[in-house]
Amino acid sequence: MLPAPYGPRDTRLRRTAALKARGEDDFPVPPTMYEIYAATAHDTGAPLTERISAAVNLAAHHGRHDRSPDEIAPWAALAVRLLESGAPGPVLASAAWRSISFLPYYRNDHTAVRELLDEAERLALAALGAGEHLIAVENLRLLYQTRGRAARDRSAAEHYYRRAIELDPDDPQTRITLGDHLLRTGRPDQAYEVFAVAAELGAPYTRHARSRMKACR
Repeated sequence: MLPAPYGPRDTRLRRTAALKARGEDDFPVPPTMYEIYAATAHDTGAPLTERISAAVNLAAHHGRHDRSPDEIAPWAALAVRLLESGAPGPVLASAAWRSISFLPYYRNDHTAVRELLDEAERLALAALGAGEHLIAVENLRLLYQTRGRAARDRSAAEHYYRRAIELDPDDPQTRITLGDHLLRTGRPDQAYEVFAVAAELGAPYTRHARSRMKACR
């Protein structure tokens, strides 16, 4: 058994687990932390939430960067075993299933992706009435963004992006995601309006939103 977390390592890992539990997990694993995450994921003496957080962040890291199913698979499998071994809470479990969906996505198993995201959404909705409402809403917003990216047709993608905006109308990044989708699908006038609102919402996306407005003209 590995030693229990301690010192700066303990602080960083607990913060990571807390971010995952809040749905604020869209970040890469720092190279200097990769082995620590890996050790924690396998550490039977570590708290379950930290182990799940470490495993799913490694799965998501490979999903967002090298996009290799072979690299994602062991961490996704470990995360599934950990989720099935305990009850980490609906927000963390929802965020975990969302990250695990990278594996079938890159294997082109879209049925499995949909099933995993259905479970993530079920848990995310359950979390709305289970305590910290703002944290649960943010997790659901991120889930809808993921569902939009994973959608197989443009109307479904737009549906999820708009639901994400409804949850947090003041988030410019979500509006930029919708605007990019509208521009890709041949609706520059609609995209321009969405980017214009994103620009008005202010930093840190103002300059980027304005550049996207120019792309619509």
